[in-house]
Amino acid sequence: MKTKVLKQIIKQEWRNLHAERTIYVAALLFALAFAYGVFNGIQFVRGERKVIETKIAETVKRHNDFKTDAARYEAELKDAGKTPKMLFGSSAAIFAGNLGVDVVLPVESFAAFSVGQADLQLPYTKISTFRGRQNLFDEAENENPLALLDRRFDLSFVVVFLYPLLILVVCYNLLSAERENGTLALTLSQPVSLKTLLLGKITIRAALVIGFVIFLGIVGAIVNGAIFGFEDVLWKLALWISIVAAYGCFWFAFAAFVNALGRGSATNAMLLVAAWLAFVVVIPSLINLLAASLYPIPSRLEYVQAIRAATNEIEQTDGKTRLVNFYRENPQFLPEGKTADTVIAASTPQFVGTYGNNTLLSELVENRVEPTLSRFDEQTQKQRRLISFLSFASPAVLTQDALDELAGTSAFRYENFRRAASDYGSQWR
Repeated sequence: MKTKVLKQIIKQEWRNLHAERTIYVAALLFALAFAYGVFNGIQFVRGERKVIETKIAETVKRHNDFKTDAARYEAELKDAGKTPKMLFGSSAAIFAGNLGVDVVLPVESFAAFSVGQADLQLPYTKISTFRGRQNLFDEAENENPLALLDRRFDLSFVVVFLYPLLILVVCYNLLSAERENGTLALTLSQPVSLKTLLLGKITIRAALVIGFVIFLGIVGAIVNGAIFGFEDVLWKLALWISIVAAYGCFWFAFAAFVNALGRGSATNAMLLVAAWLAFVVVIPSLINLLAASLYPIPSRLEYVQAIRAATNEIEQTDGKTRLVNFYRENPQFLPEGKTADTVIAASTPQFVGTYGNNTLLSELVENRVEPTLSRFDEQTQKQRRLISFLSFASPAVLTQDALDELAGTSAFRYENFRRAASDYGSQWR
């Protein structure tokens, strides 16, 4: 009997919603915002992929040109009856190492759905013998206030910020409208409880709104091209649908709770808007503010000053002296049977004065500013842990983090990329 009554309520609510033109206007505006978010995300991802392809092509071209020039140089020396010295032998690696390689972070299949940290972080960096960990990502000015304010209007923004508003528009007056129109008492005079009535009204709205957003998401994935050419797309799409559905269910449940309080439509609207501001705007801001206050990250100015001070101090010493000290402190780099003095004595002035000095200078500066770099990493990790712990206070934060992680644009992924690039840079040198 209860199931039959629930079905009748759902059918009647469908007729009421179909007759309500405001719902169609809200859905149209949301669909336009959704389409604009997808378009922005696609444009951004295309730019990222183009940059990555350019960096890879530049690396290949640099090394191919180097091989061609080296072969021509060797042939010219042999024709002249001379033996190549600089480009080959023990110093060949320093030339090739200076050319470097551009290491890149691949773009994930759902990156267009959430730009996340991608508009603040670089998806590439150049590894060479002259670049230490302290300057691998100099191009990324994350403290630039204009860069921080210039956030993308992407699909995750639509889901996190506008999706709840669409739900609130269709749910703020579930019971209050009937009470104000005088029809609630008549409805409850029938064999139907207030709980069943509210459940039926919420069910049809949740099915329509969540289904509508999921449909738009599938269309967006097809337009983005994520459906094609990626092995992981099906489970990622299923996960995206689950995240959107769970986020929507929270707001529908909260709207049902507010309606159950028995207040008027205007009061319900005010309570729901206040909840939206609290969960979507205020609490996330307070979480970030608290993390920044408890675990402040060293400023970029302090970081730059530490590098300059270390560079100036180290450059006061003679190039050969630095090399001798380096080999004495790191004998594992010495050729077998050689000492630091004999290796330096056998080195050419050009190697010692330019290539060897620059490579060693980068290494020594990195060692000198390592405490600043380590403090930056430690404070960043502490902030991340605190934010992850407090994120349960806001479904908006949880949803945003989940969407960023799914899209491969989370802060965690970029931190791993920086760490991996730093490790590879050390191996390269």
